Amino acid sequence: MHKGGAFGSDFRMLVDGDGIGGIKKGVLDAIAEFGRRGLTCPPVLIGVGLGGTKDQAFAIAKQAACLRPIGDRHPDPEVAALEDQLLDLANSVGLGAMGYPGTGGYATDVHVEIAYTHSALTPLGIHQLCQAARRGVVRVERDGRLEARAAPAWFSPYSRRLGVD
Repeated sequence: MHKGGAFGSDFRMLVDGDGIGGIKKGVLDAIAEFGRRGLTCPPVLIGVGLGGTKDQAFAIAKQAACLRPIGDRHPDPEVAALEDQLLDLANSVGLGAMGYPGTGGYATDVHVEIAYTHSALTPLGIHQLCQAARRGVVRVERDGRLEARAAPAWFSPYSRRLGVD
């Protein structure tokens, strides 16, 4: 599992008027601040947490980066579309490994998770998981045999606000 998240992690507080553009700006600022200085190890997985409290936003950002498989999309179509837009944005900045110029390879994927929040302010947590942190799921039997398993679904329908009107 990933380290504490000192490098490549950022937090912003968005106001209503910031909208989707504010989310994109926050992610782009984090890439510029940490990626250009070589403080992340591209290609990265970027987790974005929107809503909740400050600590919740950062926690779900880290979970989104660490727990969701590459290529997974949020079940809410609007959130899934935002994930695709942020991935395109991350790969359009011209940064590659260790902050050197590169073409289209900064992020492997972007995952967004959301939480209930007050309507006036929206916390935005951003977490960049470096490519060196890989994970797999296996079951270890008593006799030492290993059985590969599919990645579990870490996020419940309630945590993703599914079925809530």
